[in-house]
Amino acid sequence: MTGNDLDAMLADTTGLCKVLEICGGDMSGTFKSMMDRTFLSVEYGQRRLLPPALMSDEAGLRIWKDITRLPDYYQTRDEISLLEAHGKEIASHLSEGCVLIDLGCGDMRKVKPLLDTLEASQKSVLYLTLDISKPTLEECLSQLRPKYRFVRCARLWGTFADALKWAATSKCPNFFLSWAPSMVMTASIASRFGTHTTMTMEYLKSFMRNALSHSNEVLGHEWYRPDDWKVLGILDPQYPIHHRFVFRAVRLVQCEAVQLEFGVGEEIDCYEVFKNGPDILRRAFAMANLSEIGNWTAPSGSFPGGGHYLRLQDWAIGTSHLEGGPGGRDSNLMIRQDTEFTSIK
Repeated sequence: MTGNDLDAMLADTTGLCKVLEICGGDMSGTFKSMMDRTFLSVEYGQRRLLPPALMSDEAGLRIWKDITRLPDYYQTRDEISLLEAHGKEIASHLSEGCVLIDLGCGDMRKVKPLLDTLEASQKSVLYLTLDISKPTLEECLSQLRPKYRFVRCARLWGTFADALKWAATSKCPNFFLSWAPSMVMTASIASRFGTHTTMTMEYLKSFMRNALSHSNEVLGHEWYRPDDWKVLGILDPQYPIHHRFVFRAVRLVQCEAVQLEFGVGEEIDCYEVFKNGPDILRRAFAMANLSEIGNWTAPSGSFPGGGHYLRLQDWAIGTSHLEGGPGGRDSNLMIRQDTEFTSIK
């Protein structure tokens, strides 16, 4: 399936229930390649990174769904309220017949206010939700498809890298919806980090441990055993807010089959989140050749500047970290001038 097929889909609704397999029909090889690049084949002294994609298997997504519904996990609630309050203005920037590509379908409660607004305005758009989990895609679209007439829905099965390459071949205007870590940091928000309840932290640790268990399946060997590792949440004072999880070996860990060895105290980077202030965000936008068209705040006030509408200033040909985090893969990209982005989180 290529981006050219997308143009035909806008004129013909047949086949929109199907999952478009832009990953080539097999994610197992993709996961193994990620593990090779950031976990197995690292140079001496370099920290190993567990690919974030391994967190998004079916078990991991079930745990994450529970996390987003915990009382002290405010991000999802604020994201929803932001789109409920400002969805009409955001939708006004979308052109008739455009393609809205959601980078990671996740919790459909977040995007629903925007899609409802588009439907009410009778603006014809094609909503494509991307994920690496095929069962998740099937569940998410089943929630949306019966509800809309003007908003047509389909599913993309693949990685972020697959989606960017695929969308670049389409003749239709692309609008990427990214739930990215771009919150403007204030003192009141900073004070909320580190205040998660014991229950929330246990859920988060379970989420991380599931990712390592998933890596056993990907590699075909049980190199990870829960009793060998301690999970730690760390706040890095060098950044406005840099929150990361690491696994620290509590005993010697060896697996000859995949040539892994960890001494006591060695660590694996698992998951990290940056929350940056407005100056850092503006510099990042400029470096990415993006101009800010607008930004919005959640009604609660705890989410200032949480939504950014960005437009590519010119053709962008360069290098992008598609996987994210330490050891993320560099790939050359060419993104069309009519590509636009909304970043919320």
